[in-house]
Amino acid sequence: MSGAPASPRSFLLTNATLISMDERLPQQLPRAAVLVADGIIQQVYTSDADLPTTVAVLPRIDAAGMAVLPGLTDGHAHLDRETLGDDLPGFAGASSVADILDVVAQAAVNAQPGEWIVTRPLGTPPDYTDADDPFGGGRLPDRHDLDSVSPDNPVFIRPIWGFWNMRAKKISFANSLALAAAGISAETLSPHDDLVIERDARGNPTGRFVETAHQPLIEHTLLRVAPGFTRHQRAAAIRNAFERYASFGTTAVFEGHGIASEVLDAYLDAYAAAGSARLRASLPLSPHWPEIGDLRGTLEGWRGDFELLAGRFAGVDGVFIGGAVDETATALRSANHPRTGWAGFAAGAFVPMADVEQLLLDCARSGVRVAGLAKNLLEIFARVDGQVPIGGLGWTLGHQPTLSRDQIDVAADLGVMMTTITGHHLHRGVFTRDLVGTDRESEIVPVKSLMDAGVPVVLGSDNRPISIWDSMVHVVSREDERGVIVAPDEAVSRYDALKLVTVNGARLTGDEDKRGVIRPGLAADFAVLDRNPLECDLAELAGTRSVLTLVDGHPVSTDGTLAL
Repeated sequence: MSGAPASPRSFLLTNATLISMDERLPQQLPRAAVLVADGIIQQVYTSDADLPTTVAVLPRIDAAGMAVLPGLTDGHAHLDRETLGDDLPGFAGASSVADILDVVAQAAVNAQPGEWIVTRPLGTPPDYTDADDPFGGGRLPDRHDLDSVSPDNPVFIRPIWGFWNMRAKKISFANSLALAAAGISAETLSPHDDLVIERDARGNPTGRFVETAHQPLIEHTLLRVAPGFTRHQRAAAIRNAFERYASFGTTAVFEGHGIASEVLDAYLDAYAAAGSARLRASLPLSPHWPEIGDLRGTLEGWRGDFELLAGRFAGVDGVFIGGAVDETATALRSANHPRTGWAGFAAGAFVPMADVEQLLLDCARSGVRVAGLAKNLLEIFARVDGQVPIGGLGWTLGHQPTLSRDQIDVAADLGVMMTTITGHHLHRGVFTRDLVGTDRESEIVPVKSLMDAGVPVVLGSDNRPISIWDSMVHVVSREDERGVIVAPDEAVSRYDALKLVTVNGARLTGDEDKRGVIRPGLAADFAVLDRNPLECDLAELAGTRSVLTLVDGHPVSTDGTLAL
């Protein structure tokens, strides 16, 4: 957090509407106070009237009656992607080819001859709802347009990351110098059916490329010669994202998709930067399996690096394992290792499904934590558990659009944790219901059934949007983007929704004895909110912001409302 004052080492937070998530206390306590020393909660006073005279000399932060609750955990954050690319030229508000060319022309003025100009995608961030049609049916630029304003610099207009707008085609652009540098000509063939090289009437490339897969191939194949994101860019993005996530009350993230080595390096830089705000991060390694010999040794090496530079704030926690759905596309992306583009996770972490069970068995025997995504991993988890028990290892499955009653029971028996992306699977519930059928509607993001079965489930933003409050509205209301209520029996109360991202979040990251509840002896990780999430109108809950977010008693985000 740039320019924010450090909080006193010892202080008293007073006049709080405390939602402590401590089951020994009422769900909320008006006019409560919390005593903090050296980043640790020393005492919780259920009323300001209970304050002893000994604390009268301590600095105070007056919460002004606002709701205070434990810091939130985002169970699938992709934090590193939040501000990535913000330093590149962009086209927000562009309404014509001329507007596009003005941006490129200015970039060319600032560039050295021969230097690459790489930009953000066409369209309007952050959702890029107009990514493949930014001008409402108007003409898109081609190589010759770009040549006219950048004759001396190769130009690459990046495609969107497909999960920002899952309906749009992914379109990218290159000028003639970029095509020449990449060796793309009339004879060039596309490496994959998902990637189309657009051509003119003579068969020459127009400089436009169209992709249908959510994860772009262009930067890993035909235009891999274009500069990717640098370590400095990634580290800067992570530092910026710390404060952005914290502004919604998030104090910890679990990266269930895994983090590739190039991004782990950037995380180390972000934590080592003097004066930067810090969130807590649990980071499974997304391995490039071809270069992994000794997995335990590799993990220990990363853990040592993080212990040195990030201390108690972050660490490498286990390994991500995935089965390749499209082995050809996976191999193409993996061949560009160590670059990961927008993804931040390694394509080489995905292996043929035939190899997954042996990898999981090796992890179980080595006591290595595993994070996965595909639902079919659950049955493989069960087979592995039959040979080497996995209970207690914290194995985790993410996303999970649907789960049957039997699958929930298997997860409970195995001790598997779950994270779910409601923005994909519940907010778009009508579409999910069309896929599974109305007779299986109750299986769509069955949060209540998971909780009732004792399966720790945590909400994740998937970086779309970064506020976890949207996800809480989804599981409370069960209303999808068309206003249709999906599987209403799976709705949970607001208090239980808060459990998913506080108590359960701390359990997901192995921190249940350190945070997740406002209780003496635990870390002073909490958020002061601009509204009471248990009492405000449900329609307003998604707009919740934190006016002050603390990690270890130090501010990581503040809007200036409270005097520190």
